[in-house]
Amino acid sequence: MGAAFRVTAECAQVRCDGPSWQLLYKGAVLPESADGEWVEHLLSMRMVERLSGVEPVKVADAPSGAAPAGGSSDDGQAAEVDAKRAEAQGKLPKDGSMPDKRAGQAVWVEYLVAQGSSYEDVRNADKADLISLAEQRAK
Repeated sequence: MGAAFRVTAECAQVRCDGPSWQLLYKGAVLPESADGEWVEHLLSMRMVERLSGVEPVKVADAPSGAAPAGGSSDDGQAAEVDAKRAEAQGKLPKDGSMPDKRAGQAVWVEYLVAQGSSYEDVRNADKADLISLAEQRAK
């Protein structure tokens, strides 16, 4: 493939050399084995963008946002969690302030993690409890 490409859509299925496919989430860099014709198709659909100064990802170095389509459930679940966390992090206010109270539970989890909480401690908490905790910490 030569050049490197990054997924700009929420996710994209990428055909690789041979009969394999990978499901990549937003922000993931396409593997070097990505099929050139398929990459051109994804470019035309504006699902990926060309990166300058970045090398394609080697298959052994696949990012955490990559999961083989129909692959192992543990890897797929971890990749899905990583993708959802990245999406929630992208919705945090850029100035580091508290999110709007209408923001989803996942955004509040990531806000508290950014403020020093353990992800494991807050990931299953109710949104109202997360907002209350954030307000207590702000005092």
